[in-house]
Amino acid sequence: MAAPDLRGYNRTDKPAGVGNYLIERLTSDVTALIRALGHETAIIVGHDWGSLIAWETAMRSPACVDQLVVISSTHPALFDRELSRPRGLVRAWYMYAFQVPWLPERALTAGEHYVLEKLFDATLVDEDAFTRTDRQRYHAAWAQPGALTAMLNYYRANTATTLVRSVLWSRLGLGAVPMTRLSQQPVTVPTLVLWGDHALYEPVVLNGIEKWVTEVDIEQVANAGHWLHAEQPAAVNQLLLEALT
Repeated sequence: MAAPDLRGYNRTDKPAGVGNYLIERLTSDVTALIRALGHETAIIVGHDWGSLIAWETAMRSPACVDQLVVISSTHPALFDRELSRPRGLVRAWYMYAFQVPWLPERALTAGEHYVLEKLFDATLVDEDAFTRTDRQRYHAAWAQPGALTAMLNYYRANTATTLVRSVLWSRLGLGAVPMTRLSQQPVTVPTLVLWGDHALYEPVVLNGIEKWVTEVDIEQVANAGHWLHAEQPAAVNQLLLEALT
């Protein structure tokens, strides 16, 4: 079992430039890690950006994935659909804000990461799910040199909002920057989707997932938001054990 930090997070390497965070680079990290651990395949469990990378790995390298568990994330095709709708645009405001150069880094750093802390709390049902020590560790990870830019580069490189960044950065004379559209392919490996009943995005973003995932189970976890594995760890662990054993 391995639980790695993603590229750019905490103390991992933080290569400069948006292009180093394109989804093909991120999925290659996963397949390389599987091989480095001495395996040909793995069960992949991911949350948030980890789950998006898990989706993409299952589409790009299905031979490497035995089973897939995604937490608080829908298939990329359905997420793109959500971003094209008014309610999705409103909920994804932060993704558009992150496309601006320099300013997001300054805003998220100010006041000992005050804005990040508030965004963090806004996605929780139970603010006590993370202890003071947990929060200190998050702050320490955010404070690693280059970490915030690396984290923001995930949004700048890979979401449907990257078109905004492309136009904006060009107008500012920052030159052309690479971007990737997420995959629009079916997932063929057995997949479990876990969703909190107070998630950031409503369960409607899962509507039609059967078109994109040939073998999928969806489980909603009560009294949980975006961080359901932290807010309801016993329930989530039980669902994982049932699905993976």
